[in-house]
Amino acid sequence: MDSAVPHGVGLSPDAVDFVHFCYERHPVAWPEFYDEMSAVAAQRLFRGWGFPELAEHGVSFTLAEMPRLAALVGSITREDPARSCLSPLRGRPSRSATALHRAVATP
Repeated sequence: MDSAVPHGVGLSPDAVDFVHFCYERHPVAWPEFYDEMSAVAAQRLFRGWGFPELAEHGVSFTLAEMPRLAALVGSITREDPARSCLSPLRGRPSRSATALHRAVATP
């Protein structure tokens, strides 16, 4: 099964802006980038949006949606090489991000 998700599938232009906003704040690789997006959502730093508003725009932080979110983020960041954050790991992922990544990657 192909994990690549085309840009824009179930994701609003505002959600794409959210991903770029998060990357500009903290340019790190997945899964640490998930922690950054979660922190931004929890603190409502992007347009005052929290988890419910982001979900309305196609950004869901649930475990079931993790592979889709990772693919969407990868698709968005690959479109603009100057903003590409998810290729080489820049720094050490947090323990929670690493555990979550393992949980998602393990069938």
